Amino acid sequence: MVVMVAQQLSGINAVIFFSTDIFSKANLSESESQYATLELFNQSSRPAATAVAVTVNWTANFIVSLSFLPLTLALGSYTFIIFAVLQLLFIIFIFFKVPETKNKTVEEITAMFRQQILKLSWKWV
Repeated sequence: MVVMVAQQLSGINAVIFFSTDIFSKANLSESESQYATLELFNQSSRPAATAVAVTVNWTANFIVSLSFLPLTLALGSYTFIIFAVLQLLFIIFIFFKVPETKNKTVEEITAMFRQQILKLSWKWV
C-alpha cells in the first residue's frame, strides 16, 4: 500500500496516460504495449491485487484532492515541499523493504514473497 500511495503522490498518472508511448519507445509494438502491465500478477492473484490497488489508488486520490487546496492556501507554493518530503520517505521505504524483481518470472517473485511470509511467521512462534 505504501508503494501505491507513493506512486499517486509522484505523478504516476502522467506516466500511465503516456504509457503506450513509453512502451512503444521501449521497442514494444503498439498492441504489446497496451497489454504490458497485465503480466504483473499471475491469474490467481490478479483480482485481489486489482481490488487492493484500486482501493488504495482512489483513497490516495481522495486525500490529495481534499488536502491540496487548503494546503495551497496555507503554504502557497511551498505546498510541494510536503510532496517532496513524502517522496523521499517513500523512496527510503521502498529501497529497504521492496525486493528487486528485475529479470525474474512471476513464479520466482511469488516464491520470494512466500519465503518472506514464512520468515515472518516463524518470528511470531
